[in-house]
Amino acid sequence: MLATLFIWTYLPQVAFLRLFHGRGAWLNATFLVLGEGAAITALLFEAFLVDEAMVDAFDAVLIHQGLEHLVAITRPVDSDESMSPVRRLGKPHHSSVYSPFSLRQIVEFMIFLPLNFVPWIGVPLFLWLTGYRAGPLHHWRLFKLKQFTKSQSNQFLKQRRLGYTT
Repeated sequence: MLATLFIWTYLPQVAFLRLFHGRGAWLNATFLVLGEGAAITALLFEAFLVDEAMVDAFDAVLIHQGLEHLVAITRPVDSDESMSPVRRLGKPHHSSVYSPFSLRQIVEFMIFLPLNFVPWIGVPLFLWLTGYRAGPLHHWRLFKLKQFTKSQSNQFLKQRRLGYTT
């Protein structure tokens, strides 16, 4: 898919960005196409195919960190600590969601996308702003397992905002 994006969209985007960026258009168009590929991958692949695998990976990390009691809320966890965290995971009691579908995040992505036209600072600014919103979504499952309220989640995020954004 990424090769197809580069074949069909890279040169037209370089030509368009050249109007704004001059010689920097080649590099910025590369990041633009990679960003488009990431968005398409996230929408098509992650949203429909790998959410269960992401839950398994997240739960295995929680077990590795010694938080079996959190994982045990939604699935059985083998008590044999000599096994790898992945092998200790049992079948979930019900379907679990790694992170919710966020229409707001998609709309913000579309709104911020033109920042890539700003020479030199546009791409880093685009990455920073989209990371600000997307970073915390990766711990949505943790908040659900810990049964955090909205205010508790916000306090947790406030203390770690820079890490999530980067």
